[in-house]
Amino acid sequence: MMHFTLKHLRYLHTAGQAGSIAKAAQELRISQSSIVAAIDLIEQQLGFDVFLRVPSSGIKPTPAGRDVLGRIGRYLSDTRAFETELDAMSGDSGGVLRLALHTASAKVIVHPVLQVFAQRHPDVRVEITDGDLTFLRNALQNGDVDVVLPFRRADAFDLGFTPQLRTRPFAVLRADHPLAKNNTVSLAELAPLPLVLLDVPAARDRYPDLFTSRDLEPTIRHHVRSIDVARSLVACGLGYSLMNIRDPHIREDELGIRNVAISDDIYAPVYGLAYAKDLRRSPTVERFINIAQDLAEQGAYRQLVIHPEGQPLAPL
Repeated sequence: MMHFTLKHLRYLHTAGQAGSIAKAAQELRISQSSIVAAIDLIEQQLGFDVFLRVPSSGIKPTPAGRDVLGRIGRYLSDTRAFETELDAMSGDSGGVLRLALHTASAKVIVHPVLQVFAQRHPDVRVEITDGDLTFLRNALQNGDVDVVLPFRRADAFDLGFTPQLRTRPFAVLRADHPLAKNNTVSLAELAPLPLVLLDVPAARDRYPDLFTSRDLEPTIRHHVRSIDVARSLVACGLGYSLMNIRDPHIREDELGIRNVAISDDIYAPVYGLAYAKDLRRSPTVERFINIAQDLAEQGAYRQLVIHPEGQPLAPL
């Protein structure tokens, strides 16, 4: 029979996510010796090493250790859901929502749902982290977060998913560029122009593929990892960029740019909330998902999308 506590499991899981005993101790605000003791206890009872201790590089999970960490993550997630359900039964409307945001595109999508959720459920503590798609998927599968926002439907093939909006790539041009005077621009017109490419996983291949699928070759001149930097380079006249979500807080006229719809028939991906479909969700998480779905049905995200007039987007 195994003899370790929920606290030991949390210590070990946090160490695995941090990749360092020192970082885990700092995050949990406990001593490193407490984490070492928890790891030693669990490894001794399992009969194998969960981590490899790598001098000057922290700790790395063994193949068996990765399986253990995944199972512990799912168990901890179920435990949190159970605790929240008990709180709800006792009349406590609070709870915890652990939300992970996609760094590159969360800014304009997360605001409506968080604002409404906070107004309706002020007693809920919202814990937020952010990262790239790999980090987000791992966080869900390990049970470290409840919901990821935004996530592309095409990337959520093995996850639960609630759609929020269908986007469509558009061109960002300097305001005084001749093509910026038009309501639409074609990929053939854009191809010879210098492209400021967003060099992030969700964009670095997908945007060039828009051209190559039509036997066109984009002229990639600059690679940047920030949407704001891309807009700045466009405003400086260093090229155009491609994006698929409009930021309604950006004043295009003040920045000296213009967003122009692409006239070609191109793929319009769907974005929404992703969550681990095989885990029991707490009432708090269900409320958050329901609010997001209601907002999508009410058209709360229409202002984020740019598409040619007369070409409505397909339903979600």
